[in-house]
Amino acid sequence: MKIVVVYTYILFLLPLITMANQVDSLASKDIAYLIEKLDELVHEKTHPNAMLYVQAYIRNAKKQNDKLNLFYAYKEGIFFSKELNIQLEYADSAIITARKLKNKELVATALLSKGLAYYKAKHYRESLQNYLNADHELKYSKDQYLLHKVTFNMAMIKIKLHQYNQAEELLLKCKTFFKTKPENKDYQAYLLNTIYQLACLHQEVGNKAKAKEFNQLGLNKSKLENNEFFHRYFTINKAIDEFLNEQYETAIQSLSTKEDILIKTNDFNTLTRIYYYKAKAFDKLNNQQHKIIYFNKIDSIFNEYNFLETKYRPIYENILNEALTDSDTSRQLYIVNQLLKMDELNYKLDAEMLQVVYKEYDTTQLLKLKEKLVSKSQKLYVVLVACFTGIIVLIIGIIKSRNKNKRLIEKYNLFIEESAETSYKEPKPSTRDEEDLNKEALESLLLKFEEFEQDREFLNPNITVVSLAKSFSTNTTYLSKCVNQYKGINFSSYINRLRIKFITDLLQEQPQYLNYSVGALGEIAGYMNPRQFSNVFYSETGLRPLDFIKIQKQKNKESK
Repeated sequence: MKIVVVYTYILFLLPLITMANQVDSLASKDIAYLIEKLDELVHEKTHPNAMLYVQAYIRNAKKQNDKLNLFYAYKEGIFFSKELNIQLEYADSAIITARKLKNKELVATALLSKGLAYYKAKHYRESLQNYLNADHELKYSKDQYLLHKVTFNMAMIKIKLHQYNQAEELLLKCKTFFKTKPENKDYQAYLLNTIYQLACLHQEVGNKAKAKEFNQLGLNKSKLENNEFFHRYFTINKAIDEFLNEQYETAIQSLSTKEDILIKTNDFNTLTRIYYYKAKAFDKLNNQQHKIIYFNKIDSIFNEYNFLETKYRPIYENILNEALTDSDTSRQLYIVNQLLKMDELNYKLDAEMLQVVYKEYDTTQLLKLKEKLVSKSQKLYVVLVACFTGIIVLIIGIIKSRNKNKRLIEKYNLFIEESAETSYKEPKPSTRDEEDLNKEALESLLLKFEEFEQDREFLNPNITVVSLAKSFSTNTTYLSKCVNQYKGINFSSYINRLRIKFITDLLQEQPQYLNYSVGALGEIAGYMNPRQFSNVFYSETGLRPLDFIKIQKQKNKESK
């Protein structure tokens, strides 16, 4: 008996020991290697190796006492973790590390991540508290982009809590800010999302004119930017506008065109919204058969995900009234139970679900039946199903990989095209600006900028607005104003753009650099931290460094 216990204990510990050994082995790799591996898995969050790389990244950073990389490692842990409690542990560790670095922007970033984790788990009040804490950390910060990201997410909570006036006020602030940089992809993505949320908000409160105005703005802008993702959602919103304006048949037809893509992308929140308005439209057209079909689809989603927002309550009440008229007792009871369930889940989101209590003899009988059903034929069936599933998963993986590669090549071509056209916008200063800038001093300063770029001094990792102002024999205010007015961007963006342009040119013109690691390329560009380099590279090009290198190698091979 003791031997059996020992063997059972060993079998239980074996996977844990294997995992620990894998983490130990990976921890010997340098941080740049681990970051590269995590970047490769950014679209495969559930990959079994993801958390191994995260844990190795954390261990490596701790070993080197590198607090900045430790912070980024914890951030990766939040991103790749599946369970809320694990996400919160990583978030708290990131907050503690950021406080040790005495960096309020990093603290706010970690608090924002923690709030998002709570939001996805539908713990809205905890989510809002973390957003408010992040907002407090940014009270004196100059990082307006991060501040408005927090503001946007606070607005999302306000909508969930039905505080629509406050939500609209916050979203309008975000809209004003994010439209200030039309050349920045991150700003434009947030701008489209802000416009979309404003349109949804006005549909929710019944302001048809405003909803239509924001939807048309979003449709035009997403079409102009060739953003298929947001164009899809603004098209859905336009169909809802048609419903609100009593164009029921047109609304049904428009909504039907988007059902398949939402099923493929697992966006069941928006799919529920489509089913709801289609059910209501069919009701208005007195087509009860199709209304019931779409009500049942909503109910299936409710049962599968165990949650449904109270705004969909009217369709259940409508079906209940019909069941009462028909004296359908079983139908009545089912709808009443669903309504009670909806209320309980919405108003007691943090309450634990009551466990079903089974009688002892019921459980025993079920277990005996299960033992009888497990036979050789069933085992064979399971093996066959597993093999078939493996083949299907492999095929889906290949298709996804091809589609991903196609999207990345499109982003690469777009960046190369835009990069070839112009490096900077140099807007003409206003009369007031010209008065502020002394003509002779300005001409001298612009010549110094030319020399600065030609001599590639921007590759110096220690370059700051203060050090450059001292080098140019001017003050920081004058230098910043010159950059803003003649380069069309702020000082930080100016340096980042020069560095990324230099690296992408290097990768295109000198193939040997395609074999360098992300960390090595980052050091050449003037970034001491590989994660920072990877993030800036992505912001400027829309691609991760590894993706850019992969496509460039492919282009070089094709040109031979």
